Amino acid sequence: MLNQQDNNYKFDVKMTCSGCSGAVTRVLQRLQDQDEGVTSYEVNLEKQEVLVKGSIDYETLLEKIKKTGKEVGETTPNCERTLTNISLRFGLERC
Repeated sequence: MLNQQDNNYKFDVKMTCSGCSGAVTRVLQRLQDQDEGVTSYEVNLEKQEVLVKGSIDYETLLEKIKKTGKEVGETTPNCERTLTNISLRFGLERC
């Protein structure tokens, strides 16, 4: 794997039960186990939010999450950079 800088991604994923969040978790765990560019991740069923840190490119990661059959809403390719700009303007927390 290429040694690239880690990115922070945020995905809004429609998950209605632990089975839904489990499907997304399994995909991300597989990517992490196979050293495919996922450093860490958090799947939050309550917030219906998936946070991923890694060198994996945005389009590949989006495709992998969509393959679980879950609806992926608005996504942020690099939430740290984007939310930093928003935070400065509106006083919001960074991810």
